[in-house]
Amino acid sequence: MSLSVRRRSPANDDNEAGAAMVEMAIVGVLLAFLCMGLIELGFAWRDSITVEQASRLGVRAGAAMTGEDRADQLAVQALIASLEPNEYDQLQYVVVWDATTSSEVPAGCEAGSSVALKCNHFTKAMLDNAANDARWGCAAGSYDVAWCPTARDSVPENATYIGVHIQSRRNWMTNFFPGGGIDFGASTIMSLLPTDY
Repeated sequence: MSLSVRRRSPANDDNEAGAAMVEMAIVGVLLAFLCMGLIELGFAWRDSITVEQASRLGVRAGAAMTGEDRADQLAVQALIASLEPNEYDQLQYVVVWDATTSSEVPAGCEAGSSVALKCNHFTKAMLDNAANDARWGCAAGSYDVAWCPTARDSVPENATYIGVHIQSRRNWMTNFFPGGGIDFGASTIMSLLPTDY
């Protein structure tokens, strides 16, 4: 009985190695895409939770300052204080609105302007001036004059509901995905606390 050994040709080895490299490259690109997507969406999800928390803190501060002409200023300062510097940089605008009759932000307020007796729209430039007392307090030309905090009712039977909406944008870190980032917002509504609370 004789044994015969069959030799593989070097050409077959090269073809198999080349095919394995192509397969690994395809799988590697898909795996990298998946990993980057998970990282980007994970950070965006974390930021959305942070914005929701900031909205809650802002509405609590605004509701607790019943009758104070600087209630919106304190609400804005409270929500800003809850954010890290990079999270604050992502803010686009904040709206404080009368949520007594509607849980939705009034259309004009979200579009970019304050609406008399309905809402105050605060741009990023206004938020940068949150500590400037001269810009707040319902005086002519102040940021919060459209829906002055002193015009809100805190009597328990007819209490005004205040809403705080924050709009933010998470820019992609990798620039691997289209659009440059993702926009998201958070709204919280709360009844004004009675003055003797």
